[in-house]
Amino acid sequence: MKVVAKSHPDGFVILDDFYRLAEEDQPNIAGYFHRVVKDTSIWLKFGSIPLWTRLYRGSPATGLQAPHDLRELSLDRGLPDFNNSKRFLESILNSLADEKRVNIGALFSEGALSRLVLAAGGVPRDYLGLASDSISVAKNRGPSEKPGTHRVIAEDVNEAAGRTVTLKFADLDEDARDRSEELRELIIKITAHCRETKAAWFLADTLDTALVKKLGRLQNMRFVHLIDSNESLPDKQSSRYLVYILDVSQLAAQRAVQVDFMGWTKREKRRSSKLVFSESAMTKERIESSKKAASAKEVQVPLFEDEDAIITEVDPPSSTELPKVAQD
Repeated sequence: MKVVAKSHPDGFVILDDFYRLAEEDQPNIAGYFHRVVKDTSIWLKFGSIPLWTRLYRGSPATGLQAPHDLRELSLDRGLPDFNNSKRFLESILNSLADEKRVNIGALFSEGALSRLVLAAGGVPRDYLGLASDSISVAKNRGPSEKPGTHRVIAEDVNEAAGRTVTLKFADLDEDARDRSEELRELIIKITAHCRETKAAWFLADTLDTALVKKLGRLQNMRFVHLIDSNESLPDKQSSRYLVYILDVSQLAAQRAVQVDFMGWTKREKRRSSKLVFSESAMTKERIESSKKAASAKEVQVPLFEDEDAIITEVDPPSSTELPKVAQD
């Protein structure tokens, strides 16, 4: 490695998809590569999913321990800092569009650009993929007499997001392995809950450690997105709650047209007891009832009002630091 460092100073060794390795082997492998690059100018980088990554094990000490041996860096900006995430993602999209002399403001409506950030959960890779797929949806749709439909609109982004659900569930089966079935069931229950409340966001009690741990896994697989990790209800005796928004892809695939996508931006709308989700309370009967109620209300919906998708500001969360149980 020292020979490589001399010919390629400040080079990189990147171990991508590190979480796919057996968890019990990860500390040994991380420690081995750390020894290989030690005292050289080569940088060691791990690309992984936090909840399925174990770089350190004690007794005896093996691997790398943060913050002493490595620094963690999240590449996803998320939804709580929505406007900064939007500016960051649009700067990436603009740089790609400039190469083809395309003006993204002429190609996408403002509602579509906001919905892209929401549907991607602030994740750059998902954002760029959805932008491309949304263009294809809009081309197939074609312009109508409604003003603005000559561009990609929020409704196109919804449809493009809905088409990713099958792939996301395939990834869940591969990544979650033996936990995939219980996580699938949880997604179904959350979707039914959101249908009942007519809100895309929901609350989880931080004291429900089993649920919090599962939601942490769903967040890493981008089925839910964290909005706030320290919310309370208008009751002095209330617990502390995590606030999540269910991924747009799941709601769009289920044709949940009656669900409010936007209310989560206002804190007062995030503080309602009806939004508290309980896995045990969401029985099969309630799930079926929510499906029937949604089907009964499904009528020919007029074209989505694109202006309604524009997000100008988001009330800041108390915190977005996950409880330790969600990180274990």
